[in-house]
Amino acid sequence: MKAKQLIKAIISEALDISSGKELYEYGSQEHLNELDKLVTDIKKLKRSLRSGNDRLKHRKESARLQDAVTAIKFLKEKAQKEGIKKGLLEDDIV
Repeated sequence: MKAKQLIKAIISEALDISSGKELYEYGSQEHLNELDKLVTDIKKLKRSLRSGNDRLKHRKESARLQDAVTAIKFLKEKAQKEGIKKGLLEDDIV
């Protein structure tokens, strides 16, 4: 998948989630799975920017994508703690 196609897919997926087509309860396993999928997609996009002649031109974008991954992982951890607190998840889920 080309970088432009991957960006379009990520944006359309984000719009689908924000428009309410698929809403999951905050902290539920489905919500955590969506966050994992989002991290995976962003990592694929970042990996695609590493190849090619102009890979050095994309270093700032790669850094921003990595910051996004870090932020999503932080949000996932908070959501997981909230899910455990609400009883949606068990304590042993990592």
